[in-house]
Amino acid sequence: MRVLLACLIVLGALVGSAIGFALWGAHKVGAHVAIDTSCLLLDAAEKEGWLTRSQRFDVIKQVTESTTLRRPVREAADRLRTGCPKR
Repeated sequence: MRVLLACLIVLGALVGSAIGFALWGAHKVGAHVAIDTSCLLLDAAEKEGWLTRSQRFDVIKQVTESTTLRRPVREAADRLRTGCPKR
């Protein structure tokens, strides 16, 4: 019985640590993923002729000035003004 309890405690600690690191890591990379995805979509729309360069910056401006969006989204959009990250 003690061995089973010890195994369950160790397993619980490992699962708890894994969940904690996953949540922490997702928070750290979330903004980078949003910026990269947005850059890819804006680049594709511009390449296909759906957006002009000035329309692209108008979209970014509307997102950064929106009051209905959450702050991290507006901050990520604000970083798009300086350009897409280099790969």
